[in-house]
Amino acid sequence: MVALSLQNIQQKMQNLKGWGLEGGGLEKEWMFEDFSAASTFVMKVADLAQEQDHHPTVFWDYNKVRLILTTHDERGITEKDIRMAEDIDRL
Repeated sequence: MVALSLQNIQQKMQNLKGWGLEGGGLEKEWMFEDFSAASTFVMKVADLAQEQDHHPTVFWDYNKVRLILTTHDERGITEKDIRMAEDIDRL
């Protein structure tokens, strides 16, 4: 899978809810009611990542979760990252 151009990424991001570009990856942050709700979300993301064999960088602090999606082998954002962001938004 080939890394997308910045123009292509920006075009595809128009369909993503709340995702931004950060450090060469797609990034989004969520705030949950409590630790338990954040934990449930992280576990759903982990299951999705295993299904897709595409694993995000996860930062988790009590009720706040931040994910970064990038395809390390391609050194950039690919269709895999866009698809994963779309699927995470559906959780």
